[in-house]
Amino acid sequence: MRFFFILFLFSIANYGQSTVSYLKKDSLNFKASAFYGVDDFENFYYSQGNTLIKQQKQTITSYNNILLDSISSVDILNPLRITVLYKKFNTVVILDNALNEFYKINFSLNGSFKNIQFATTGSSQNIWVFDTNTQQLELYNYQTEQSTKIGFPIHEKVLDMKSNYNFCWVLSDKFIYQYNTYGSLLTKIPCTNGKLLISDKKDIMVVVNNQILQLNNSELTPINIDTDNFSEYVSLNRDNLYIYQEKKQLRVYSKQNNK
Repeated sequence: MRFFFILFLFSIANYGQSTVSYLKKDSLNFKASAFYGVDDFENFYYSQGNTLIKQQKQTITSYNNILLDSISSVDILNPLRITVLYKKFNTVVILDNALNEFYKINFSLNGSFKNIQFATTGSSQNIWVFDTNTQQLELYNYQTEQSTKIGFPIHEKVLDMKSNYNFCWVLSDKFIYQYNTYGSLLTKIPCTNGKLLISDKKDIMVVVNNQILQLNNSELTPINIDTDNFSEYVSLNRDNLYIYQEKKQLRVYSKQNNK
């Protein structure tokens, strides 16, 4: 036990020095099954049961597909092309900004023989997908139905995946991998005890041992934040960090640059 504690302290000590703080500025109370984030237009996205909800003040828009059961993940990187994964039915649905169904990809029926664990938004008509049949990341064009394999198979357990238009990050139980759209592995950073990735258009973070680390130039740097209670619903946008706790309260933290 003493050896584990020393090893834990050693790993924390090897992170970079914190230069960023997030201070709590607001909290909102509402019930949801899952919380997916806030877009650039201050629309809130969450689900209640199998229904995806987009809310701005008192205006509510919803999407429900009773044939696809429960929602596995929602990526709101591009509010005009929202990526929704239904893992149980191996299906990805692309929604427009009014939550109308724009495109649907059933990977069990389109002849691709993929088993999709994660799906996130890419550029144009592309989505990033992680296929558990090959343990490999791919960039899939849903209009041409063509796929480009990215990098090499990942042999560790894959825990989470986040992306922007040009890059994709994959969290395993040992590393954080960063890839570009050309198929190149850019960085491979040791990271154990990682829980989930947090990202927006410019920043990428990881929750490790009840603290948040920001990825800066291949280095993981702790951020200062006045909580150590992180749920699986943590999102980032425009220097605001959103933590949805116990399926009833959303806490909003604002970025402060340390001097």
